[in-house]
Amino acid sequence: MLYVGQPLSQTPDSIIPRVREPPPNGGGFSRPAAVSSAVVDPADPDGDPDPGDGDPAAADPGAADPGAAKPGEADPGAAERRPPGRPPVTPEVVQATAADRRPVAEALAAAFWDDPVMQFILREGDSRQRRLTRLFTVLLRGHYLPLGTVWTTPDHDGAALWAPPGHAIIPAPTIVRYLPGMLGALGRNALRALRTLNHVDRHHPKDPHWYLGVLGTRPSRQGRGIGSALLGPVLDRCDREQLPAYLESSKYQNLAFYRRHGFEVTGEIPLPSGGPTVWPMWREPRPR
Repeated sequence: MLYVGQPLSQTPDSIIPRVREPPPNGGGFSRPAAVSSAVVDPADPDGDPDPGDGDPAAADPGAADPGAAKPGEADPGAAERRPPGRPPVTPEVVQATAADRRPVAEALAAAFWDDPVMQFILREGDSRQRRLTRLFTVLLRGHYLPLGTVWTTPDHDGAALWAPPGHAIIPAPTIVRYLPGMLGALGRNALRALRTLNHVDRHHPKDPHWYLGVLGTRPSRQGRGIGSALLGPVLDRCDREQLPAYLESSKYQNLAFYRRHGFEVTGEIPLPSGGPTVWPMWREPRPR
């Protein structure tokens, strides 16, 4: 749904949506052309809360945070819990393949079940898990896995779905090919989903960047640093290649998790028709 960056005063004006700033103490999907990317939070911001996070994808960070995400949220920053005195263990992260598609989709569906944006789009709780699994399966198969930019753990405890520069928007031919699967996953919620995602897409930055479409960790595995570990491969690459990164957080309580990883809030996007708020976040690469 799905973690340290430069101050907003140093952020290029071209990437800052001119929207309301978030309250002072409050508290990610890939976009089809004309159909926005998943606002799913980087789910499981973890390690330091450990959606997104997502951790959106969403949602796992380390030190307990007053706004730590609740179980099940695509919580990129649920507070990491470990016995006193025990050094942190970095979870193993692997690049996902087609064989990982189903278990990764199931893990993300569990992470985003109570995500505010997913609850707004898929309002029937009894079918949300099934529909989310189908939705993530389509996104993985049609867009993210072919890009080779999906990371998970050996036990599929969570996943980070990234799009490299120039690939945040799903190509029209791909949309046409996978539209039946998307409509099947969304059902009668399809129109509301497309309106919501298109609204967010209008704020997407134009400058070249890596896009974190989804970050999530299974609720039972949050708080163990998995979200932070899943962010590692691409954030390290961003720093090596001096490229920025971007995400949208659908949970206010995940913002602290993303800030620990260099992201800064650039605005606030209220969703239409009484939907929840989404926070766009931008990360400048760390100096080499």
